[in-house]
Amino acid sequence: ARDERSKNMLVPPTQSPGFSSTGLKTNARGSIILVYSPKGGNGCTTLAVNLAICLHNDETRVAIVDANLQFGDVSIFMNERGKNTMLDLAVQADEIDQELISEVMTINASTGVHILAAPSSPENAEKITAEQFTRVLRQMQQMYAYVIVDASAHLTDITLSVIDLCDAIILITMQDIPSIKNSRIFLD
Repeated sequence: ARDERSKNMLVPPTQSPGFSSTGLKTNARGSIILVYSPKGGNGCTTLAVNLAICLHNDETRVAIVDANLQFGDVSIFMNERGKNTMLDLAVQADEIDQELISEVMTINASTGVHILAAPSSPENAEKITAEQFTRVLRQMQQMYAYVIVDASAHLTDITLSVIDLCDAIILITMQDIPSIKNSRIFLD
């Protein structure tokens, strides 16, 4: 049964991009999964956090990125308060490398999931461009089997850049008229 499930996964769970079992860097590319809803309050953060926890294991490294840059809650959901955020990487996007990302990431002690938090103040969100965000995600693809991105409901330049870059989108909707309407508009 495990072999059958592995065939359906985006990246085989026995090999994490970035490092082989010998510890040497590989050219494998991880999958970016966007969790999105065009209407807030539908549980995107809950699903994104639980997906990251479920996918992570000793052989499969997983990172979760909070793309709700003004009011992100991923760190709260993971019971973490990291000292570094996406802003620390964005301002150095031209020199971004795996070592710098490793220094900025917060590792959740109970799950092992790596967290890249949103800035601590809403006004800092404006300092991060879509190009910087994309550069960070591309570098993270070399380090993690899965990069889960929790986006805000607004179609900002950053959310649109993640849509262009991601391998899969998990679209969340509810059974109410506004949610269905917004989902239909998004899909159109």
